[in-house]
Amino acid sequence: MCIRDSNVPNVQETPPYDVFLHPIVSSGQLGEFTDNMAYVRGVNWFLVGPESDVDALPLACNRAVVAHEFAHAISFHSDPTPRFPSDDVIAIDEGFADVIGAGVTSSATSIRATFRDGTRDLNVARVDERTLLPHERGAVLASVFWAYRGALISGSLPIDEANDAMVRLALETLLTFRDDTAPLLLDFVVRAIEIAPE
Repeated sequence: MCIRDSNVPNVQETPPYDVFLHPIVSSGQLGEFTDNMAYVRGVNWFLVGPESDVDALPLACNRAVVAHEFAHAISFHSDPTPRFPSDDVIAIDEGFADVIGAGVTSSATSIRATFRDGTRDLNVARVDERTLLPHERGAVLASVFWAYRGALISGSLPIDEANDAMVRLALETLLTFRDDTAPLLLDFVVRAIEIAPE
């Protein structure tokens, strides 16, 4: 899916960005920056860290991971309003990014080609497990959208159209949900249900 062709109002074009391969990063937030990619808000940078698992698909070759990071850029440029980085705000951003990655690749497990721990398999129906890890909490959200995609396919919608519909719903939810200054993960799901087509 091309985000530009999604016909979702208020999705902003991202300006040109710089990509840094194997940067030396000193950050308490990022920790040891290996086996990771990151989008840095404000400066529009993508960082690609060195990798220790030479048998896995390199991050920069994993379309789901690249789309995930690009989704962070879409999110930021569509509404760069600073927000208190609560656990739920971060989890929503990570879950949204996983939805975009899954929609681009049409796969619930393509991130696993790089990260093999299984926590990012969107086929797994998840509940909000008692974890503060933003990617795991985001996977709770992303698995709901993946289930929505599955329901569309079960209703005879072609796979490509179901992928597009899932991504469109995630974008619309994100952009209408930004009105809430202290969003909660559950509220995001409720908003998606409210605006989902019948």
